[in-house]
Amino acid sequence: RCLTPEVSEPPVAPEAPEAPPLAPPPADPAAERSDGTGVSEPTERFVGYTLRDLRRVVTASLRRYGHLLHLEELQALRAFEALSLPAQQLYARLLSRKWPQWVSYQGLGARYKELGEAAAKEAAAELASATLGQTTASGDGEWGPLLDTLKAAADATGPTGPTGPTVPGDQVPWLLDSAAETAASLLQRALSQPNCQEDNYGKLLLSALPVAELRRMGRGLGTDAKFRKGCLVEKLCAAATKQRLLQTKQKPYEAVEALVSQALRLGRWLCCADSWGRRTLVLLGELFRT
Repeated sequence: RCLTPEVSEPPVAPEAPEAPPLAPPPADPAAERSDGTGVSEPTERFVGYTLRDLRRVVTASLRRYGHLLHLEELQALRAFEALSLPAQQLYARLLSRKWPQWVSYQGLGARYKELGEAAAKEAAAELASATLGQTTASGDGEWGPLLDTLKAAADATGPTGPTGPTVPGDQVPWLLDSAAETAASLLQRALSQPNCQEDNYGKLLLSALPVAELRRMGRGLGTDAKFRKGCLVEKLCAAATKQRLLQTKQKPYEAVEALVSQALRLGRWLCCADSWGRRTLVLLGELFRT
């Protein structure tokens, strides 16, 4: 009988365990943050969509309409780029709101998440102290080379901007902070905007108060508080003036000053000032949309 020899198969080596997947590198919070839309945008320094869009609009408008700007307006753009990044971010946010309007100082960081509470307060302090006349701006920045070219052309054609010993807006800060103001100083800051019922920043501050607070003031003056908010401020000022004139020999504006003083005690507020910087940025935005 023929026997077939058995062939033994070589032993099979046990399979090596699979290597665990590599963990992704930790995210850099300074390089990737949310802009409020739920989508993370990786950048070297997080800018935020509001400031990013403002820069794009200004760049496009400068290339097309920059030759129309006065030297003061070119200087205002240099001054804006000389601000810190948080200050630019906060100003871009406030500039995008309806103007003129007082905004509550409390909760800035919660509303503008690209800043955070501490950075927002530091930015507000910087904007409230910086004026165009005090700014020493360099030629650095995204707009620097373009502004250099436009300034050289403007110098060659001679001064075309406003003249006089004091140019309106050059000593005005970017931002008004109610903590640095008094009722008298706010009433002296005039407003002449067609879409604004108030004629000064003091009355504008009253209009920023909640309706419930305005009605409480009205009840204290013995006036009917059942008006819409726009009329309520005027009714309050008229009632306060009438009451003061009947009881004392104070001037009419001192009665309104007392109301504004109450508003200042109720909180802290910020408002974009009517500076060269605001005017220039708004102008370039309007030219971009034409």
